[in-house]
Amino acid sequence: METAILIKNGVRRIITLDEYANLISGKEKKFWPELCCVVCDKSVHQKGLLVASEDFTPRFSHAKKEPSEEFCPLGAESKRFNALDRNEKSLSLEEAHLRRERFMEPATFLRSYLICRHLRGGQGQLMLKEFTRMIEVADSIGMWRHTWLPGWSIPPMLMLMANHKTRNGLHHFYYRVKRIHRTKHAGWDPANVCLIACWLNGGTQIFGGKKKSSFPLTIPLSEIYVNEILKLTEHDATTWAQEGRFIRSLERYRTGLLNNQQLQDE
Repeated sequence: METAILIKNGVRRIITLDEYANLISGKEKKFWPELCCVVCDKSVHQKGLLVASEDFTPRFSHAKKEPSEEFCPLGAESKRFNALDRNEKSLSLEEAHLRRERFMEPATFLRSYLICRHLRGGQGQLMLKEFTRMIEVADSIGMWRHTWLPGWSIPPMLMLMANHKTRNGLHHFYYRVKRIHRTKHAGWDPANVCLIACWLNGGTQIFGGKKKSSFPLTIPLSEIYVNEILKLTEHDATTWAQEGRFIRSLERYRTGLLNNQQLQDE
């Protein structure tokens, strides 16, 4: 992971590897600030930050393996991102920063939230706080540096970043990337992959039953698919953009993300 949470004077702040390197420079290890994971709050530590090596990329890492492979999306045992391996993180940090800035524009941020809310099952299924936590996880895995990441693909990709509750709240599920075997597409190509829903308990893929699921069991990485969702959310986008309370909340969470500060749960 590329970011962690630093807690100081009761304020939780997201810190990058470079910022942490500056904090611990010249200090004895016992005086290094403590860090925790942006998702599960378990202790994390730096690896490779103070030793220059071309064979190892510095990162934050959990102190111990998680009890469940998918309990924490940032856990070393997580398999939800495996099929993205060939979608290289080749963009420079500057290019990735510009891409994230474009995403954080109010209109884009709102559209992405509404798409993810729709994918979660509609109204009441995704709070703004939960949505911003998904973006924090995307920051930590370095999602913005992936070679292939057009604007329309960001909301579906964000669905990988969290464990989701079912509508009745009794179970949790998550999405992982699945590669589709097609001979006409070589290498990493969005036509070659999709997102599939899996139960958090056991990690098995969820298949449809007699009753239609409130969330999609398969999410194709398709611009047409995302645009169809946008059409369904146009009314909410127009209505909410005129509601002062929602706009104030939206700006509050956007500001927290822009300032690298993790807001407390309400």
